[in-house]
Amino acid sequence: MPRFARALLLALMIVSAQAGTAAASHQWKTWHFNMAGNTQEDGRSDPVGPIVDSLTINPGDDPKFVSLNEVCENQYRELMARLPPAWHGEFAETVDTDHYDGLCDDGGDIPEHDYGIAVLIRGDVVAGSRYVKELPHPSYERRKLLCKTAEAAVWVHTCTTHIDNEFPEYTQIYKDDQIRAVKEYVEPLANDGKRVVLMGDFNVEPQSEKLDRFYHYTMFGGGAHGIFEEVDQGFETCRCGAATHDRGKIDYTWVNNRDWDVLDGSVHNAITASDHHILRGLIRVNH
Repeated sequence: MPRFARALLLALMIVSAQAGTAAASHQWKTWHFNMAGNTQEDGRSDPVGPIVDSLTINPGDDPKFVSLNEVCENQYRELMARLPPAWHGEFAETVDTDHYDGLCDDGGDIPEHDYGIAVLIRGDVVAGSRYVKELPHPSYERRKLLCKTAEAAVWVHTCTTHIDNEFPEYTQIYKDDQIRAVKEYVEPLANDGKRVVLMGDFNVEPQSEKLDRFYHYTMFGGGAHGIFEEVDQGFETCRCGAATHDRGKIDYTWVNNRDWDVLDGSVHNAITASDHHILRGLIRVNH
């Protein structure tokens, strides 16, 4: 083989190897958990240790993007105090002690605390990138969307939300409005070339028409008209997934289809007294 051809082949091999390394380095784990910090734990610190262990058990291979729903503020603050310095977090209160007696107070044994949702990111974040959007809501719980931007070799807008549950019946119209409001924020970001990771308890199952606006229109058929995939959608790309609650699959991790490949998704038993399971995902930047 002529010297020039050998040099060209070697250069191509180096570029290919570098591309493979870059692709691997842009592969990250996600972790979502509705921890029922008030209803099941009543503000006790008991769940904090198991969560820290779950997030840090494999250094270098831990989740990158984490979402917590139903977390008491004191639990969140203790969690952040116990995590290594590489972790950054944001908390958004959705119920405060002025609107709910006995909130996160361990039956009166500790002071009351606010309650809400949280995003955690392992690694660098963009200063001042916290974003909170209040969703339509009918009651004392002010449903919200909470986001933070990660600088993880690429720009990643990491968000969490907790949509109204099934009862009382009048929340149903608000549930649809809440899901629409979340979509109206994250979809323009994705269409503008931003990478989005959206996690949360949506309190509807995959076949619900309320999720038509998320499921990607070219992949899922039916009424789907969104641009997102979900980590636990299965190898055959269905609107499915393992149950995350005794009512079925109601917890999700969404990523915009154009910018991410979904590699894996799995549901794991709760590590605390929560009535939800943990949803884990594995995603990779595809360009």
